[in-house]
Amino acid sequence: MAASTKEQGQENRESALRSCARLGYMTIRQFAMIQWRRCDKSAMRMAARTLQRLADDKLIVRRRDGDSITSEQLCALSAAGAGWVRENIEALPCDKKHGRDWIRHAHPHRTACNDAYAALRKRLAPGSGLVTELEVRSGELETPIISFTEDHKTVTKIPDLLLTTREGVVWIEVEHSRRNDKDLERIIFAMRKMFSTESGVITVVFIVTRPVARKIGERLRKKLTHNYADALPRQVKELDAKILSKLTVFELNPETLELTSIPV
Repeated sequence: MAASTKEQGQENRESALRSCARLGYMTIRQFAMIQWRRCDKSAMRMAARTLQRLADDKLIVRRRDGDSITSEQLCALSAAGAGWVRENIEALPCDKKHGRDWIRHAHPHRTACNDAYAALRKRLAPGSGLVTELEVRSGELETPIISFTEDHKTVTKIPDLLLTTREGVVWIEVEHSRRNDKDLERIIFAMRKMFSTESGVITVVFIVTRPVARKIGERLRKKLTHNYADALPRQVKELDAKILSKLTVFELNPETLELTSIPV
């Protein structure tokens, strides 16, 4: 039996509160994609209406994202909203009492990661093991951590997003800016560690959210492609070829939150 309008409205509000809790903060566009798997005008209106009701009930707080080009409205849980989520669903990451700190310190990379999370939700079945950037950084979930030595110091890498499947873990990197050469080398070192040890990682996905980062796949291919004259051990060449076969790159449309594959 189809849900009544009242029941559907309540489901939308609960979904919005849960999404705010998992993301830290979200835009209307992100919620539209998460809840309705699209962000056309109709879905955006429904999302805005749902969030307005939550704001009227003082369950969320809002502010404009001054760092973004579109200056979209960001929504986070108030203390009352966090209390509802804690009582009915689960505690917030880091056991936060509200989301005001997250929205106050909103930054472009987290916003980009939340865009990527919303875009991936459309491609995945409900209940899939997709973990948000906030959840990864909270350290409260089992997340692969890759460590290696650089200049006699230990460097630790964690993913931006994470997807757990029956086959293993999908490590997701969100590219919001162009990596400098040193950081590019770091991610290559990290991937060599992933695919030469029992890390559980089965593939690495790069999601480009700004044109400035669009050449990430091309740059990785150049670094990971070797010929017979390269002065590298055969094992390294074979490992790099394996890594290259495990890479996928997508570009994210910031308006539609749709993903388009980019050749590596």
